[in-house]
Amino acid sequence: MNLIGTNPGMSQKALAEAIVLKKSALTKAVSELEKGGLIERRKTGNDLRFNALHLTADGEARLEALTAATRDKQDELLSALSHGEREQLFTLLWRLIRDLETRK
Repeated sequence: MNLIGTNPGMSQKALAEAIVLKKSALTKAVSELEKGGLIERRKTGNDLRFNALHLTADGEARLEALTAATRDKQDELLSALSHGEREQLFTLLWRLIRDLETRK
């Protein structure tokens, strides 16, 4: 939902590539989110196979609540670290992520 919220109108294909998920698994997840009223698929242009994904109002509200809850939990878990230490931790974690991505 976060990727759809920050990239309204992204395709299911782009979403699958971003989260490294098989097309069949993504289709099921998108269908479940759509049934739950959290996202909607919109046809755009002349290509009826292209589904642009958008959050619904309920989806936006749910994403805001999840983001706030995540931020609160992150603050709780990292409370022993100073602001500078948190920045250093995230810098190191992103370095590890980039390294892992280059190994694919």
